[in-house]
Amino acid sequence: MAYLHNDTRTLRLHLEWVDQERQPPHRRLGTAAIEFYDRRDQEYWPMVRLPILYADPEETARFDSQLKDLCSGRVDGLSLTLGAQSELAFQAAKQADQSYLIEVGLDLAPYLQEASGKPLEPGRELALFRFHASMAAMVLFGSNSG
Repeated sequence: MAYLHNDTRTLRLHLEWVDQERQPPHRRLGTAAIEFYDRRDQEYWPMVRLPILYADPEETARFDSQLKDLCSGRVDGLSLTLGAQSELAFQAAKQADQSYLIEVGLDLAPYLQEASGKPLEPGRELALFRFHASMAAMVLFGSNSG
């Protein structure tokens, strides 16, 4: 389970891998959410959560590798998608003050299409979140994301 907090710790990306399929294609099963901090009960609550995220092990390995490169300073940014239908889009760009500008897109179209039976275009029902994260938050997220 990995969390990437914004610089004020009021918003976070929650990424969790919970299992791997036993039958081919052996995808990893997980979830992703954007959560907000409710100071009244001092808990994080989901604003938008993907019900399930299927990802190829190669995708998640590439994600981990690119996060390590970003945190070590070998690259200044990364952009990638995860999921069978690219339901999770993640971008991070290093800023002049050594913080990171984070953009997280959660595409709800595959789930809304399944629930409604109506055809939807990928990306048409995208929830986009942008926030800043500190270097320490990125390093912690990178070390726990696999």
